[in-house]
Amino acid sequence: MNKSLVTRRIFAFFIDFIIAALVMGSLLNFEDFKNFFIDIEAVFSKQLVLFISAYCLSCLLRFYQVLIFNTSLGLLLSGLQTAGCGPFLSRIVLAMKSLLSPLFFLLLPFDLFFKGEAGVLEVFFHLRYQERKTPLIMAPISFACLLVLLPVSLLMWDLAIFDRVDVSKVVYKAQKLTNSSQFNLFKTYQSNLFHFSSFSSLGDGRFIVYPSFQMEQKEKFISFYPKLQIFDDQRKKTAHFEIIEKNLKLNEMLKESFHSDLWLSMKFRHLQQYIDSEKSLDDLAKKQLQKLILMAMEMNKTNLYAEIKTYGPYPYGVMLLRKRLLDVFQMGEHIKFDLVHYGDSKFVRVVKKYVMSEYEDSILLPIAALKVPLYRLRWPLEGEKAVGKKEFESSLFASSKWKFEKSDQFHFPDNTAEMNPLFILDYFKDKKLKENKRVLFEGYVYSYFKDVAKDALERGDDILRDQLYSTLEMIGEIVRLRNRKEEYYSREFMNKLKNLLQALAKEDRNYFNI
Repeated sequence: MNKSLVTRRIFAFFIDFIIAALVMGSLLNFEDFKNFFIDIEAVFSKQLVLFISAYCLSCLLRFYQVLIFNTSLGLLLSGLQTAGCGPFLSRIVLAMKSLLSPLFFLLLPFDLFFKGEAGVLEVFFHLRYQERKTPLIMAPISFACLLVLLPVSLLMWDLAIFDRVDVSKVVYKAQKLTNSSQFNLFKTYQSNLFHFSSFSSLGDGRFIVYPSFQMEQKEKFISFYPKLQIFDDQRKKTAHFEIIEKNLKLNEMLKESFHSDLWLSMKFRHLQQYIDSEKSLDDLAKKQLQKLILMAMEMNKTNLYAEIKTYGPYPYGVMLLRKRLLDVFQMGEHIKFDLVHYGDSKFVRVVKKYVMSEYEDSILLPIAALKVPLYRLRWPLEGEKAVGKKEFESSLFASSKWKFEKSDQFHFPDNTAEMNPLFILDYFKDKKLKENKRVLFEGYVYSYFKDVAKDALERGDDILRDQLYSTLEMIGEIVRLRNRKEEYYSREFMNKLKNLLQALAKEDRNYFNI
């Protein structure tokens, strides 16, 4: 057997395979190839999908190359050429073998009978492989160079790897207590909806928080989405905090990445145990989750080879997770994110500024559980700065305790003294309370808004008064729509809200005992 010829043929095959793998990343941008990729996943083990896809693509690429040029890049770089029949017949034979390549894999042992110079199909048409004058050493050198370039395939996937990435880590410390601190303003703020509890003075009374709702109408249906309004009493500006996705399933993103990347699943085997489990993450699983998400977000063209050195030669799983996260954050060309510490939990925070609209969005992704809400803190800008934002985060979030595994961790209070404004968002729209609890809840809602409205009138704060008026109008509309189906809220409560709204509009100081 001609060992040199056999060696060149082997390298020709693998060079064509690596070239196909390089091309595959860019083809994943096309819907037809993506669907083909998904179809293969339905038949074969997911760990084999990348190999099978690259192999099928290499057969297709070789078919067109030999049909047009009578050779492929693999044959050319390995120093092989064909002989024994004319160029037209040679093209047809090689093209047929490319399309029927899986069949001829089974016939490889027959090459032994022909000394490695041809396969069964080539012999039938009197076709032979011959060595060019190219030194044999060029075949492994070409293969090695292409293998080093293999990660470039990832670079071509939506070109997402070329995004600029700015990374910083921020720890927010709780508001410092001084001799001038107003200790009587410290209260407990807790919410099942927002999954946190905090003991705060809200910046010694600088910030006023009150519940509100955003209304959206789709065809005949009207939906109300809760949000927490944040009024900065110093600047007379209003921000808001809300949930933009209730149940973001990180476990499904991770499952997809682990199934697509065997090497990744081996490196994060402990975390993988929790993917299909309802158990809370232990400390090691939380550390691995944080490490994996940050690794995916930080991946870019400058550190790609460092990631490959650690996580394998083709980090498809990490890149896939990165794309899913960027889709969640709806990122543009310039990615800027922080790892922030709010109390006892860590968040990935992506900041977007809208200078023309004069506000800044902070999208917050908790990395403490596998099913989490996605938050948004929208803050008004002064110039290009979100003045007061850090002070609010330090006053409320920095001392917070977060629980994402349970949706009803805080029980309904026994009296109004234990209630807080976030509590209104928990129970106002969706919860069906028993009559005794509903009466207690109605009393708190009315008294809370009356107290805030009274404070606004006493200080002559027309901005806060107008915002409260809009919020009370929205709440009154929710009550009306809720009672249209069934008499849930009491007539007394509806009348109190109506009177409060009228008194606020007229600035009736007698109503508020001012």
